[in-house]
Amino acid sequence: MPAISAEARRKIENLQHRFVYKSDKKVDSWRIMEEDKNGKFHGDCDDYATTVWWYVCDESLWKFWTGILVFKARFWYCLAGKNLQGHLILEYQDMFIDNWSRQWIEKDDVEHILKGYYRNNILMAALKMLLGKLFG
Repeated sequence: MPAISAEARRKIENLQHRFVYKSDKKVDSWRIMEEDKNGKFHGDCDDYATTVWWYVCDESLWKFWTGILVFKARFWYCLAGKNLQGHLILEYQDMFIDNWSRQWIEKDDVEHILKGYYRNNILMAALKMLLGKLFG
């Protein structure tokens, strides 16, 4: 597991157990999820990866954005599953996490196909987060 605070670890574990997949409706966007009134987190793979990164950054906007800018966080767009559908996975300190595994795993254990490109461009992240605010 990457070196993260105990509080971040606790919040990520809570997210792991309470995550419910919910597809974006019309516009692909990234959001930082919040618990609903039933204690569930609703979102897709983008939202899961973004929320984990938010917790790793101890919910600091400065750490969140500078971490993306200086490549501490890498958001990999990959092809996954039998149908090779688009999927987003977070890499931090050479470990990976997504809404499928729901745990930190090493690259050798990533069953997804990490090919194509990764969306670590800060402008891409900002645009996807803005779309989440507008359409989420």
